[in-house]
Amino acid sequence: MSKIENGVAEATFENVPEGTYAIVLYHDKNGNKQMDFDANGMPLEDYGGSGNAMSYGPPNWEDCKFDFHQEKLEMEIRL
Repeated sequence: MSKIENGVAEATFENVPEGTYAIVLYHDKNGNKQMDFDANGMPLEDYGGSGNAMSYGPPNWEDCKFDFHQEKLEMEIRL
C-alpha cells in the first residue's frame, strides 16, 4: 500500500532477487482493500500493470512481465 500525494503514489521493493516479475496495482478509492466491480464485472476503480498495456480486460502476465537483473530499477505504471 502507498499513499497518493500530488496525484502520484510511490512504492519501493527491497532485497528482490533476480528473476521475472509482473506488477499489477489498483487505486482503492473507497479504502475497502479490494478491487470493486459493477454488476457486469467492469472495474469501478482504476488499475494498471507493469508494461502499461492498454487492453479491454485485466492485466495479463505476458503484457506485464519484465526481467529484473539489476540492483535498482525504476518504472512508471499508468492507471
